[in-house]
Amino acid sequence: DKNLEISKDAAIDIGVKHIKDEEGQQTKIESVQLSKSNLSGIRNGTTTWNASFTYGNEVKGVVIDAQNGEVLTQNSYEKGDGPVSVGVNRSGKEKERKYIKQESDIKAFDTIDLKICSADVELVEGDKYGIKYVYGSKGNRITYTNKNGKLTVKSHNKKQNKSKVNSYVIITVPKKAKLSKSDLSVTSGDITLGKLNCSNIDVTCCSGDVEVKNASYNQIYLSVTSGDIVINGDLSNTTNCDAVSGDVIMYCKGKKNNCSYDLICTSGDITVDGKKNDKNVHVNNNSKNKITVNTVSGDIDLSFK
Repeated sequence: DKNLEISKDAAIDIGVKHIKDEEGQQTKIESVQLSKSNLSGIRNGTTTWNASFTYGNEVKGVVIDAQNGEVLTQNSYEKGDGPVSVGVNRSGKEKERKYIKQESDIKAFDTIDLKICSADVELVEGDKYGIKYVYGSKGNRITYTNKNGKLTVKSHNKKQNKSKVNSYVIITVPKKAKLSKSDLSVTSGDITLGKLNCSNIDVTCCSGDVEVKNASYNQIYLSVTSGDIVINGDLSNTTNCDAVSGDVIMYCKGKKNNCSYDLICTSGDITVDGKKNDKNVHVNNNSKNKITVNTVSGDIDLSFK
């Protein structure tokens, strides 16, 4: 290390100063791990000190140029979560922070209770029960528990989300699994339901769109404010949609006479199989498959294929 301008101790001092400048001077560093490496690519041949600092429930990694002491990159994450490297500007200030959690094989569950703000949500088919989520700041962190067959996911929005990170939650369910109930509530985010089997689905979304693709269910209720609803797939028992300031678009696999439907619209158009209707539509085919749609300031478009 004699050929390096920045010694091991100096690198630690630089890292500690960098953290305290960002997190506050009272931040107490509990442990430090340090290693040395050589970069490739644009900075090929540059020797760096890679310092990992632990404080509270936080772990921060800082990469420091061993010749001039410049902080090149850093990553920041909570204990138990995985890091995502982010860049810093020339003054060493962080450009973007991202927290990420991924569990690709968790205990089986049959119920989902999700309440999320400022993030997109996907509930889709996968190889195993799993969850992945990403968020951009500790003030808007996402957590989950999986107990007694119930997966609970929620966000903790302590302040306005100013992060540029695209926050999201992805929940996977095995192909042959059947869920009993999924209760999803999202504010400022989109919801996508993929090919899955769930008896009862209840979705509430504000300032976001809802898309249902080939899901199988006994009953589904979708309520959206300031967003659209799109359903594409087989007719499946009871479907209820309420939309305010948004459209409802349904592409149903099956024959029209195998379905009863009530389409009610205030300030918008109603179209069934390409034919526009001048008033609300009520059709009773004495079928177990029932569709009820109510919109305010939005169109209804129902198609059978």
